[in-house]
Amino acid sequence: MRMHTSQPALRRAAGCSFAGSAPAARPPHSAAAARRLATVSRAALDVAEAPATTAAGATTAARERREFKPRVSVRELLRTGEGAPAAVGDAVEVKGWVRTVRNQKQFAFMQVNDGSNLSGIQAVLEPTTPGFDLVASGAITTGASVRVTGVLAASVGAKQAVEIKATAVELVGGCDAEAYPLQKKRHTLEFLRSIAHLRPRTNTLGAVARVRSALAHATHDFFGGAGFQLVHTPILSASDCEGAGEMFQVTTLLSHLEQPAGANGGGAPKPEELDAARHQVSQQGLAVKQAKEGAKAAAGDAAAKQRAEEAVRQLLALKEKLAAMEAAASSGQLPRTQGGGVDYGRDFFGEKTFLTVSGQLNGEMYACAMGDIYTFGPTFRRV
Repeated sequence: MRMHTSQPALRRAAGCSFAGSAPAARPPHSAAAARRLATVSRAALDVAEAPATTAAGATTAARERREFKPRVSVRELLRTGEGAPAAVGDAVEVKGWVRTVRNQKQFAFMQVNDGSNLSGIQAVLEPTTPGFDLVASGAITTGASVRVTGVLAASVGAKQAVEIKATAVELVGGCDAEAYPLQKKRHTLEFLRSIAHLRPRTNTLGAVARVRSALAHATHDFFGGAGFQLVHTPILSASDCEGAGEMFQVTTLLSHLEQPAGANGGGAPKPEELDAARHQVSQQGLAVKQAKEGAKAAAGDAAAKQRAEEAVRQLLALKEKLAAMEAAASSGQLPRTQGGGVDYGRDFFGEKTFLTVSGQLNGEMYACAMGDIYTFGPTFRRV
């Protein structure tokens, strides 16, 4: 993240000092910043119960959020105390995927997660519960998508305060337990990279995402409260901002290399054929110039105007033919300049382009125009 401002404004916003200046007083919004910092720590632990230090307006914000999101999440169901959206004895419904399921004949225990927290919530099924046969038969397994309706009840276990006493369970989407890669064990990060569509369900990736979300929210809240404007700097850049040279290059020149030479038919033209085509275009260009000059000199002469128009049509046809020949010649290889280097002028961007390593240069431009601004990536660099 980059931040640009004048020194006095920066001291007011961040409470820091520069050489020759006295330390600034603690900003008036430091209490809010402290609460945000506490939120970061809580996100890693994924505490279900709302903290006692939460601002008074948090309950109202959650209630307003449910106006456009009527579903009550597992995280909200696990909250207890004043302002909780559901209390023990209330009818509830949860839709999510099964993390674990245990069938003990007299009871079945199913851990259901909807993504709102790490642990999910436990649902208890009795043999008379509609849908219990799905558990007994093995139709509901780890990874399956289910809808559970029931009553919120106090849990006898120590891991959570409440659980769902299920009155009905519906299998929304089945899952092959033997093929489902996420099991109740620790997986290596190398393995998780191979299942990108499922790895956010793991505790590791889920915790990282939650901490990053909390950090980003706290950062935007702090600078927004200090009067800074967020600037989105370009991700693609032709500038090596920090001069290190360790940048990720972006190009479209490689897309045609998989095609065999002359894939568009006829094979690749010979160099002398290309030279002849270029010479024809050049000569026809001169003919067009002369025809236009003749038509201008003979104002009102329809025949002269028609000759000029025909010369232009011939020039366009020759240029189109030359472009096709050059495309066929470059198929299967990178375009080159006369000096032998890669011709980035024929790239999509028209020049050598990279993923940016810093938004500093653009940030400085906006700072000169808008004053107090900050940038929030993303940036990329090879290490």
